[in-house]
Amino acid sequence: MRDLDDELRESYTEILTEFYSLFEGIYKYVTSLSKFVEDVQEGYYIQMTLENILYNVEGRQLLVSDETINTILFYVCTSRVLWQ
Repeated sequence: MRDLDDELRESYTEILTEFYSLFEGIYKYVTSLSKFVEDVQEGYYIQMTLENILYNVEGRQLLVSDETINTILFYVCTSRVLWQ
């Protein structure tokens, strides 16, 4: 059993480390974006509201780009794991 455990560790440590790093990056990115949106909604930024951000062309583009980036990161994450 120990030999099998060692063999699995040798075979999959690299891919698991890559997957964990990618997933951790996605988690941190999504968490910080969610925190920013919550802070805007709670009024921590005096000159900003979510409505003002969405009214502004660059603000809308930023939020849409963030969602696109999240989707791409998840796709890369899952495709990387499936292709290994």
